[in-house]
Amino acid sequence: MKKIIFLMIVIIVVTVSSNATITKAYIDTIGNTTAHFCADTLIVYKASASWSGVQWKHSNVTVSTADSMIITHSIAGGWTFISIQTGTIYFAIYFDSPVAHSNSMPDSTVCTLYPSIPLYAENSGANYLWNDGTTGASIYATSIDTFWCHIWNTCNSITDTAIISYYNLNVPVLNVGDTVNLPTGSSTQLLSVVPGNPSYTTYHWSWGVSSSSSASTVTLGPVGWVVVYVSDGTCNGMDSTFVQFTTGISISETTETIDHYELFSLLGVFISSNKTGKFDAPYGAYIIKYCYTNKTFCSKRVLIVP
Repeated sequence: MKKIIFLMIVIIVVTVSSNATITKAYIDTIGNTTAHFCADTLIVYKASASWSGVQWKHSNVTVSTADSMIITHSIAGGWTFISIQTGTIYFAIYFDSPVAHSNSMPDSTVCTLYPSIPLYAENSGANYLWNDGTTGASIYATSIDTFWCHIWNTCNSITDTAIISYYNLNVPVLNVGDTVNLPTGSSTQLLSVVPGNPSYTTYHWSWGVSSSSSASTVTLGPVGWVVVYVSDGTCNGMDSTFVQFTTGISISETTETIDHYELFSLLGVFISSNKTGKFDAPYGAYIIKYCYTNKTFCSKRVLIVP
């Protein structure tokens, strides 16, 4: 009986175009690592002519036993080099494309930053450095500022910027603070909005459940929260204040000579002091300190102003 032996010869042909960017490297300098190259083709050589038993493997398949190996995009990734002198060397080859300017970092003019604006540097696999020192592929803008990202790989480097700004609508600012204290005997106070640039085009005032006035100035009367809503036709905003009446607090102490009086909130927050014992403060509860002329301490008591 005759045995028929089939010999299969696999020939791998790698064609390198004449305009390809070719980079040369040696296996001993690549070593057990991942390497990136800005090239279309990489020719990897063994480092010594004395190395024998050479094998180049890709996906655990022997591709060549020659002294060098041509690697292109189509066979990039993990490789194995074997020789009697070196043993097994594992390495990975990747080809970078030049980084390009991101389409996801436009300049933005916004009404509000809530909750934030995402900025993406794109260019997957590249290196990143943002203006805040972070190195991820994206950040979130939470403030009005100019943001930049330096992007680079083995091919090139660029810097992208994004300017985040508000429309010309300032946050509406009332001409008072968070609280309006109406002194004893007073019933009204003029309240107005400091206009944005350009000036706000609409106003809406609200007192609790009632609403009134489309003007930029109103006269306060009711006690409680007052809210104003403004718009310039593009963005909306609001501001608020709390209106309360104050009352005169008059303290007299005849048993000792008083040097001065001190007024505190019930939480111990200092409000003011004087030598007369007369204070103008909102209704509520307070701590009064009496500091005596001939003593080194102060006595105190709780005062309720109904």
